[in-house]
Amino acid sequence: MLFLVSYFPLIISKRGIWVFSAPAVIPFAFILSAYAISTLLDTNKISRKVLAGYLGAVIMVSALMYPMSTARTLEYEYLHPVAAAYSPHEEQGK
Repeated sequence: MLFLVSYFPLIISKRGIWVFSAPAVIPFAFILSAYAISTLLDTNKISRKVLAGYLGAVIMVSALMYPMSTARTLEYEYLHPVAAAYSPHEEQGK
């Protein structure tokens, strides 16, 4: 519940405020994810292969978004729409 309450403002915001707010939410996200994965593995609701596939997908998406966390977004063509959507210098709604 703490994770959901602290993450809610990030969901409803139309601007990129997560840079300043995410550090307070990250520990809750990690704890919730670890608990959910542990519970699902213990109850045999998912297999280790499914978990490995999921973690592989997470790593791939994270690698694609890594330039955003290093302030090199504009060096990659595929991230231009994301940069334009959150740029304070671009007119919204184009």
